[in-house]
Amino acid sequence: MRISLPYKEESIIVTMDDKHNAGVFYPNEVPDKDETQLTLNALDKPLGNLSWEEFTDGGDGILVIVNDATRPTPTSKLLEILTRRCSLDRFTFLIATGSHKASDDAELEWIFGPLMSKIPRDKIICHDAKDSSQLADFGK
Repeated sequence: MRISLPYKEESIIVTMDDKHNAGVFYPNEVPDKDETQLTLNALDKPLGNLSWEEFTDGGDGILVIVNDATRPTPTSKLLEILTRRCSLDRFTFLIATGSHKASDDAELEWIFGPLMSKIPRDKIICHDAKDSSQLADFGK
């Protein structure tokens, strides 16, 4: 059996013996909705919590943890929506690379999209799990 798995902008073909196949599963169909408005509504009236403005009021800066380029998160789209509620200059970004390598310039462009040109490079921090100076031991 050959299965095509989406990965970034392409697909990876996986071949396996049919006896190992328990089935192929697809996500449920979801009706089209205005994702920008849904996100703005969630920022204004989150379930059981403060609104975005109340949550961020009084702080000097906001650390936003974003996925690296190996995850298909629509980070740039979400950030464009967030900047309707908060100035981009309040943000510092930590790229959660896990055990992946640090993001290069092309990957940063993919993650941040059109906002990349508006974000000072010193406001983007790439986590490096292999650099012990970036880690802290909290015990067992």
